Amino acid sequence: MKEKTDKKGLGCLIIFGGIFLLAGIGAFLMQAAPLYHSLQANDWQSVNAKIISVKQTNSNSNEGGTTYGVKGSFSYQYEGRSYTSSKLNFSSGTDNIGDYQKDFYRRLKNAQRIDRTVTAYVNPDNPSEAVIDKGIRWGMLGFGSIFLLVFGGAGGGIIFAGFWGQRKNNEEEKLQTEYQDKPWLWRTEWQQEFFTANSKGSYIAISIFAAFWNLISFPIAILALPDIIKKGEYVGLFVLLFPMVGIFMAGWAIALYRRHKRYGGIKLYVDDKRIKIGDINRGHFQLSTLRLDNSEAIISLKSIHRYESGSGEDRSTREKILWEDTQRVDIFSSESRFEFNVPSSLKETDASNSSSQYLWRISIDSKQKGPDLKLDFEVPAFKLSKEELLEKERDESDLFTTDSSQSFTSRASERGDWTKIGVIQSYSNQGVEYLFPRMNTLLWSIMSLIGWVFVAVGFGVYMHGAPVLFPIIFGLLGGLFGVLGMRAALFKSRVYVDGANLYYQTGYITFSETKSIRKENIKKFDTISQTSSGNTKYYNILVHTNDGAKHTIAKNLKIKGDIESFIAKLKDELNITEL
Repeated sequence: MKEKTDKKGLGCLIIFGGIFLLAGIGAFLMQAAPLYHSLQANDWQSVNAKIISVKQTNSNSNEGGTTYGVKGSFSYQYEGRSYTSSKLNFSSGTDNIGDYQKDFYRRLKNAQRIDRTVTAYVNPDNPSEAVIDKGIRWGMLGFGSIFLLVFGGAGGGIIFAGFWGQRKNNEEEKLQTEYQDKPWLWRTEWQQEFFTANSKGSYIAISIFAAFWNLISFPIAILALPDIIKKGEYVGLFVLLFPMVGIFMAGWAIALYRRHKRYGGIKLYVDDKRIKIGDINRGHFQLSTLRLDNSEAIISLKSIHRYESGSGEDRSTREKILWEDTQRVDIFSSESRFEFNVPSSLKETDASNSSSQYLWRISIDSKQKGPDLKLDFEVPAFKLSKEELLEKERDESDLFTTDSSQSFTSRASERGDWTKIGVIQSYSNQGVEYLFPRMNTLLWSIMSLIGWVFVAVGFGVYMHGAPVLFPIIFGLLGGLFGVLGMRAALFKSRVYVDGANLYYQTGYITFSETKSIRKENIKKFDTISQTSSGNTKYYNILVHTNDGAKHTIAKNLKIKGDIESFIAKLKDELNITEL
């Protein structure tokens, strides 16, 4: 049944793609035919001709555009015989590609008005066949080429994707049958001992999109620009924005290509060939063959929900980070080894529903001279099997086996660098002081500004007659973003540690009164993420006390490994060994 469904789906893709492919080829052939006739007419004989009639034709489209053509007839003599032809050139129909049709009509009309002869070209093999203009219209040929590349390329791509997808599905069905109890081996790209980044696919996709965009935008702008300047309709210069976007995309494609050429060969090794949900995961990157300038890199592991939102033309694909952990490593000394403790409550890899997928991604990011080292690797993630759970329970109950979770916690200070989170350390009479100045103020300020603009727009349209619903909706949403952005932009905090107590102050304009927490009342330190921007999550540091209270001592921090390193330092200052 599934095989019939797959064949039916492939057939639909072939038909759908075939329509686009044939449309592109057909449009190109319509413009290529005059090219063929022009080449055939290279050896035609020139004669003097007299214009009998000529008129400018035009056609108006529903969108308001006007296309032009030229119709008429002329007489000529060849080898003593008189002939008449109504074929002025090898083009047919009307168009508005450049000023050719208007200029051609004007030239013939002037010749008719002053009774002047023009040059015509006669087919010596068939003297009744003659034209006045046998030249090639490169603009029309380019227009047809755009159709071939855009529609034909899209149709051919759809057909290729259909065959490629069916082949891949068949291969993965065999893998699922062979490895029924090992879903992390169900994909062809998961069969190797290592994982590779999709840097090649990224630059190819952007390059193709940029090529199509530029093939459309540049000819349109070039053809439209003379008419815009001639008519003085300078608002039309807006059309130049599209080639500018195309140049930006071409630059982006080049940057991605350079990154792929330098870093595309990096291999990612993960112990047990997958992320084990509910356990500690280790791995490393193979970087020994690269010449790098900066030893510092950020490695992150993310659980992501990729889903489709909206409908019709508003449909878009979005990603939401469900969970993230990051750590800072020295790629010169540790071969970029990493270690992540993954909670057992997270979703497994699941791509069964194309509109709602769950995936896992390991990323490495390092500032380097030239293109930065910035790669993403999609990896499988699945929960521990029953056998693995039993083995883990045995290890945890064995007094002579090192508890991996305790080992992971003890290395928290090694997973990052607390000095990178923006905290300022000093010493005072109260002990060690850590000042958290306002963090990422530009981001939150922009968020606040956008919110207040929404408020202003809501009240502005209301003052000009819009329903009262506008200021209510725009005011509430905009005001919410405005206030939250301002609070985040202005927040600052200060933490003191004297060995027996933890003191902290928070505030926006000035600091509030100092609050103290005795060491013995601290239940645990925690990090929580309530905001994110793109693929970057921002964390708050919380102190949980035995009375159930939660104290926020710092906000809007990035890089979880660096934050954990700071928490480890606080514990060390307080002489806390276990929490």
